[in-house]
Amino acid sequence: MGRRLPNQSLGQPGSRPPAGAAFIRPVMIKPVRVLVVLENGGITGAAIGLAGILKALPRSEAAVTVARLPARGRTTALERLIRRRKIEVVQSASPSAGGLAAAWQANLPHLWYLSSVEMLRPDGSERIPLSTLTLIGQLSAGIIVSSKGMKRLLPAALQRKSRVIPNSGVDPAAMPARKPDWLKRKLRLRDETPLVGMIGNFYPAKRHADFLKAARMIRRRRPDCRFLIAGLPAGATPAARKISARYRRKIDGMIRTLGLTGRVTLTRYRPAERFRWIGGLDLLLAPAWESLGQGLLEGAACGVPIISANVGGAKELFSNGKSARLVPFGRPDRIAEAALALLQNPKQAEALARQARTRISRRFSASAQAKRLAALYRTLAARRHSTGPSSRTA
Repeated sequence: MGRRLPNQSLGQPGSRPPAGAAFIRPVMIKPVRVLVVLENGGITGAAIGLAGILKALPRSEAAVTVARLPARGRTTALERLIRRRKIEVVQSASPSAGGLAAAWQANLPHLWYLSSVEMLRPDGSERIPLSTLTLIGQLSAGIIVSSKGMKRLLPAALQRKSRVIPNSGVDPAAMPARKPDWLKRKLRLRDETPLVGMIGNFYPAKRHADFLKAARMIRRRRPDCRFLIAGLPAGATPAARKISARYRRKIDGMIRTLGLTGRVTLTRYRPAERFRWIGGLDLLLAPAWESLGQGLLEGAACGVPIISANVGGAKELFSNGKSARLVPFGRPDRIAEAALALLQNPKQAEALARQARTRISRRFSASAQAKRLAALYRTLAARRHSTGPSSRTA
């Protein structure tokens, strides 16, 4: 046996360090206190993605408070919350200036999260005026975008202070096992019936018309196919619900016009069953131009073969060419060609799905993005503490 050490060892009360040893008092690193300000909206892909990332944040790194913008007294309510929770960084997930104003009133750094490419595209349905974009961007300490393509749409001055953190709220390891038979039973289809679908909010930017035109072409060659459009309203406000309801009626009209009545199921789904709906598809089609579509991430995580327009975040998500079929934007004929090829070759479709799931796990998981976001929070908080609260822009 070796020589027995004295009872009084390093770190015990009343003990002394051995000769030549330096006594180092442990330093406890506190989590950064963050306020995330959301607009009162519906269940959007961006909101789902952000929620997944925030949930994956290590508690030792960040303590996050999530608040909705109140209808009245917006900044005063937020300012009270900031003081009560001793917030260090304010993150705003909407183009509204409420979060920014509250941050400035409290002398705190503001982090602007730009979730939708529609805010930046010249023809985008949610386009932010350049003057507003520039003002909020310049007054913010940092900007988060979901993809490199989205970053390139920013003015040059704002690109320099932006960070790309993919809006991925999925973690494939935590996904429930895929059960295609559940959805087919729900839709009263046979197990062997090919089911091609599109999951997304009822909103014009999703380009449901391209899906339906492709469905008609697929149907001509594969009359055994059935098609699914499942979605939710694109917002919680009365105005947003009205737009979604009107657009859904338009989709229903297109189904009749294209002769797809009885072949396309148009329906809502329960958010809690979202992954069961996605995982029940044989093919997932994504014709829209998005920053980084949550439906693509979820489809890949669920192990569903994907055909997507080769634009926006899809180009980065599936850039290796082995994890999805990418087709030109606005070409339903090319979507149909790719779908027919994969339906004809199930093994190839399964190989694509496996590659996509692996790629998501390695590069786009919620836990990976949470670590990057936590590091950004700490950088902003440290900069504030070292330079004083008046230094709020990068």
